[in-house]
Order: sequence, then structure tokens, then C-alpha cells
Amino acid sequence: MKIGLITDAMDEKIKVGAGNFTYNLVKNLLELDKKNEYILIHYKKSNIDLYKKTKELLISCPEIPYINFLIKNFLIVPSRIKKENFDIIHSVGSIGPLTKNKQKTKIIQTIFDLVPLKYPKTHPWSTRIANKFFIPFSIKKKAIDYFITISKSSKQDIIDYYKISGDKIKITYPGLNKGYKQLKFNTNSFKKKYGITSGYILYVGMSEPKENISNLIKAFYLLIKKGYNESLVIVGKRGWDYKNLIKLVKKLKLQEKVIFTGYIPDKDLPLLYNAADLFVSIPFHDGWSLPICESMACGCPVIASDIKVFREITDSNSWIGVNPNNINEITIAMEKVLREPILKQKLIKNGLKRVKLFDWKKTAKETLSFYEKIMYD
Repeated sequence: MKIGLITDAMDEKIKVGAGNFTYNLVKNLLELDKKNEYILIHYKKSNIDLYKKTKELLISCPEIPYINFLIKNFLIVPSRIKKENFDIIHSVGSIGPLTKNKQKTKIIQTIFDLVPLKYPKTHPWSTRIANKFFIPFSIKKKAIDYFITISKSSKQDIIDYYKISGDKIKITYPGLNKGYKQLKFNTNSFKKKYGITSGYILYVGMSEPKENISNLIKAFYLLIKKGYNESLVIVGKRGWDYKNLIKLVKKLKLQEKVIFTGYIPDKDLPLLYNAADLFVSIPFHDGWSLPICESMACGCPVIASDIKVFREITDSNSWIGVNPNNINEITIAMEKVLREPILKQKLIKNGLKRVKLFDWKKTAKETLSFYEKIMYD
């Protein structure tokens, strides 16, 4: 098979979410499969190592505000792809070609979640329009033949919103990088690097409205009022909700207790998980959560939103689920883990066991199996 993977998501300097998934899937596909031909399709020159390990197709696209997406996905990419005579095009981390020339190429679109449709106010207008109008248009025009998603929850959303058969959707769970594990090191010395002088509660992810960090900060405020001396460490790329979070921290007079690190190097993340007292993630909706998996792998107890996808990632003994809208409930859960060492050890033990289910090699193997199924069945 001649397989084209649209990989522009991994070209971002800071790889989060889709970029991280794309990189690890491509890396493991190239290591696993020596039989098929892979060509990595993207739009800007990149020095990422994977482009040196296989062929790449660099498609030049104009940078025209507001209509760049339309020109690229409706005209330029479909036309360029036609010349290559691919068997499969898989758009991994971004929305791929939205029209299809008359050929036998199978087009697969990865959709991680439908948060832009379910919670539109939490995403920019461009993302909402792409999910609400352009993908349905492409399904109708048979430009997208199949979907890959990362959870049962997201699969059901795709079925419900786009009215397509579940047979056309494959679930492949994300994996976990090997660096995420329990480590022995001088935690006090490491914490000083990031200005942390006490025990701390950790959050990792983009500062976007859908992540509900404002309720986490409010719950943390109630915890401090009860006399706890923890810090709240918020790690990740500063998204479009960052300024509002800073205002909230100032309003609650938590400037000395809430630490925004911004993006940190990958090598430091496992250390941050290991040194934390607990990890909290309370989004309203999600397609998956690598940080939850990373926390469990590093022996850090998890508190998270009691939503379908997080129940899918965890089991009843490896986390504490909370209502993301109930600030008091979140505070009580944090307090419980901090004051009950037996509960904390139980969560750590079961989390370490649970996270063994998630492996990038397995993700690649199941993706390749799907390619073969749609080509040869």
C-alpha cells in the first residue's frame, strides 16, 4: 500500500494533544511496518527526525487570512494528492482534504473529540465552523470514507452528530511514552527549579475554557482557606483563557500559591508528576487525557471529572471522579487524598496497574490493521 499521512500537527514547536499523538503514531508505524510505503504530507519545512526516515510531500499553500483553510483543504491538497496515486490518505492531527477527486484512494480522518460542537463557546470560531459545516459536507460528498477516534465516548459522538455507521469508525487508544514512570531523585532540588517551595497539586494542559481551570483555582482557594499549605502548579502552553485565569488568581489573592510554568521540556514532565502530591483535571468534556495516563504511570494519584471518557481510561479503584461544576466536591476530594495516606497509596497502586493498557506500539498495530481491513476486505 502507498499510504499518505497528513502530519502538519506534529510540526508545531510545542507538541500538545494532536501534535503529540501524530508524532508517536507515525514513529511507531514506521518502526512496525517495513512492507508498505509511507509518505508524510505537510505544508512547512520541518527538521523533525521522522521526515528523514521516510519520504515527505511538502505542499505549498498560500497564507491568506480567513480563506486559507478553504483554499488548502478544498482545492490545493486534493489536487496535489491526486497526482501521487495513494491507496490511503490518513489525516492524523488536523482536518484533511475536504473534496475528493474521482479515484480509489480511501481517505481517513482522525477526530479526537467533538468538544467544538458540544461546547462551542470553548473553541475559536474557525474550529467550530470546520467541525459543524465542512466535515458534514465532506461526508455527504464522500470525501471522507472512514474515521479514527480515540475513545468509545468520541465514537458515539461522531455517530450521533454526523449520522454515520459505527462500522466506519475505528477506536485506537493513545499510548504512553516510556519516560513516564516512577523515578527516584532529589525532589526538593527539582522543585526549586520551578519556584515550588511546598507540596503541590498539579494540572497539565492548555489554559482553555473547556479545561475548566477556573473551577480548579476556586476549589484550591477553598482548600487553602481550610489551612492547607499546598501550591497549585499549572503546567502547559498558555491558551486563550490564560489572561482570565491570571485575573482570577489576583482576585482571590493567590499569587504566592498558584504557579503558571508555561510549557516545560518533555524531560521535566515525568519529574513534575513524580514530585506532585496529586493531579487534578476537571474539564467539562474531553476525547482523552494523556496527562491522566502520565500521572498514573508516575505514581501520582488522580482526581478528575466524572465523565464517560475518563471512566474509560481509569477504573473505579485508580482515581476519584468529581462533578466539574461542583467546587466544594472538588475541594473535598483533594483534601481527602492529602490527609488519607492509605487512600493515596491505593490510588497509586491501582493507577500503575491500569496504565499498562496504553501503549503506542499497540496504537500503531491497530491503525495498520484498520488500513489493511479497508483496503482488502
